Amino acid sequence: MVHNSGTATDDLPDLNTGKEWSEVDLFDLAITVRMKNSIEVIAMFLCRSRCEVRDKIAELERSGELARLIARIEAFLAIDCADLC
Repeated sequence: MVHNSGTATDDLPDLNTGKEWSEVDLFDLAITVRMKNSIEVIAMFLCRSRCEVRDKIAELERSGELARLIARIEAFLAIDCADLC
């Protein structure tokens, strides 16, 4: 689980900070978590604050949604890779 470090830079707003999370945003978040990117990299990629990214990851982990999203991504990648071989 990811925890908030509480530093001042964690709350710096970015282009999408405070906006509702779209389905595409959630898939992008899940992909970057699956790739084990740092919170800083994920926040920059999604144009959101680090705090917001940490909070969303924690929320999705609690609900089990993060694991479901990652499973959907992995299923898609398995199908896509099978077509290429």
